[in-house]
Order: sequence, then C-alpha cells, then structure tokens
Amino acid sequence: MSEIKASIDIDYSTMEDSASLNKTWHHGGPCIAGAMRMFVNTDGVIYPCEKAVETSEAMKIGDMDKGTDSDRVSNLMNIGKISEKDCKNCWAINWCSMCALYAEKDGKLDPATKRKNCAKSLMEAQEKLLNICALKEFGYKFGKEEMYV
Repeated sequence: MSEIKASIDIDYSTMEDSASLNKTWHHGGPCIAGAMRMFVNTDGVIYPCEKAVETSEAMKIGDMDKGTDSDRVSNLMNIGKISEKDCKNCWAINWCSMCALYAEKDGKLDPATKRKNCAKSLMEAQEKLLNICALKEFGYKFGKEEMYV
C-alpha cells in the first residue's frame, strides 16, 4: 500500500508545482535509457530495457564490446523532440508516460506512431486527476503518514 500512496503523493505534488512550465521542459515518460534498466541480448546488443523491440535499430543503445552510445541514449531520452509542438501544447505534459517504445515503428522512431499512442497516456493522466479529486473529497492527506482525517 505504501508504494501506491507514494505514487499518489508524487502525482499530487507535481500538480501543485505546475503553475507554469520552465523554458526547457520534457515530458516525464522516458527513463534514463540504460541507467534504470538495461537489457542485453545473446548477441551482446544493449537495449534500454527488457521491453525494447530487439529487431528495432532505434532501440539499440550499444553493445558489450563498445559500451553504450551516448547519442543513441540521448535520442531515446529526448523522444519529445519528434512531436515537440504537440507535446508543448498538451494539457497532460507533466504526467506523460510516453517513452521511445511507444514511438517505434519499423526500426525507427516515428512521430505518427507516437501521436497514436498518446491516447493511452492522456487516459492515464485523466485517471490520476480523478483519483486525486476523489481522495481529496474523502479527506486523504497528501504527503502525510496518516491516510485519512
């Protein structure tokens, strides 16, 4: 239960801190490719995580002989660049869960594929807002040890 509580508290705190966006901003979906998780296939190719499509050239971030390629990692981490205008104007940018996996098509990062997958991320953000509203109505104390008044 404490993991769920921590997640809800984080969602609420990001809502409080979002009066305006900084000049430089990125949605929150991408992890730090290869830092939080990493997947190495039997050929020694390194991918950002176990969910990456092994047949995709775009998902490869290095190999065991040469290590990780910082340009490839940067490309995956900055996935917002392929749909920058859409992302900057999105009401759910603070809670976006999109990562490069949702933009991959035929071995490349594809803006149209990423846009198609935005619906799921938007529904998740809406669900978070509904949960926060319901919890607030029932007296949940965000960021506090006790859960109810």
